[in-house]
Amino acid sequence: MSGIRQAVQEAQTYLRVGVEDGRKTVRAGYCFPKSSLVVAGHFPENPILPAVVQILMVQMVLENENRGMIRDAKFMVPLTVAMPIDIVCTLTKNRWMCTILHGADIASRITIAC
Repeated sequence: MSGIRQAVQEAQTYLRVGVEDGRKTVRAGYCFPKSSLVVAGHFPENPILPAVVQILMVQMVLENENRGMIRDAKFMVPLTVAMPIDIVCTLTKNRWMCTILHGADIASRITIAC
């Protein structure tokens, strides 16, 4: 397991799979320490989570699900460390619609084909 992948796995606080509003939903939570490898050198005075790590988080959350290629990704709010991050992925017709939340803010949206 790569160092980054292991750091993401260690930061995971929960993972739940269920059905919400008739749709399969996968939820996960993360909290990265300020010393995490995932932010090393990424703005040392104000560490933020790189977009590639956010994509990896979603891919790992959906690891046991039928998923394909990333279709779309929008990064709207920088994700800082040492604050809870929640991921909610909902299966629609032929894609996973994933939202990354930082507190009450939508930080990112990632769409993955099935």
